[in-house]
Amino acid sequence: MAGRVPRRPAWAKAHPHEYALLYGSPVPGYRAPRDTVPPAARVAIVLGRILGDAARSGDLPETDGTPDTALISDEAVAVLGGEHPAIDETVRVRGLLAWSSIYGTINFELFGHFVGSVEDADRYFDRAMTELAGLIGLGQG
Repeated sequence: MAGRVPRRPAWAKAHPHEYALLYGSPVPGYRAPRDTVPPAARVAIVLGRILGDAARSGDLPETDGTPDTALISDEAVAVLGGEHPAIDETVRVRGLLAWSSIYGTINFELFGHFVGSVEDADRYFDRAMTELAGLIGLGQG
């Protein structure tokens, strides 16, 4: 991951209303059709593949390995790299934090919450993603 900084989500910038329908406030009582779940989960799936690949190649830093099976759902475990000795709850929490932070960063930009706080949204996004990669334990080399 070192040297490869994720680029800002151009699609979200170009289609803010569609992005809001997918990732904005839920509509009370509405349940999305099951066939819309996989496309909406693409970011998490890619993040999970990165975690899984890093675990299998030994690129994740060691954690204490303390299990906490009541913390992260089985569905999220499957998405966030699956079962692997190098992926414990510490890594999964960091992965889930990164996952939610990606969307939070996009939301803040699209809906004007960075006004007065961030001068260069592109540079900020790149820096935030680099920091998230470091939090997970990626991009250390």
